[in-house]
Amino acid sequence: MRDLIMDLDPFFMQLIVWPILVIGLGIGAFLFTKKLIFAPLVTLIVNALMEFWFSKLSSWSIILPLITLFLTGFLHLVLTSYQRVPNEESNNIEVRK
Repeated sequence: MRDLIMDLDPFFMQLIVWPILVIGLGIGAFLFTKKLIFAPLVTLIVNALMEFWFSKLSSWSIILPLITLFLTGFLHLVLTSYQRVPNEESNNIEVRK
């Protein structure tokens, strides 16, 4: 796995592959848990582990969790605004036990 990562162009890896992968994992954590705080935490932990593996921490450790927080916040607003709202006809239905 490390050889595959090392064979990629560093520019391509750092600016395209890695941010998409880390942000995607954060958004996936949000969709799995439905808790907004897990998205930036997962992004921060995965990014920090990867940066410790290759080098020292950089500004990506702050930027990527913030991007993830904004994206999942927007996604949360979109998902909660499109929930079904009962109409007047459904309020008149009797529920029998």
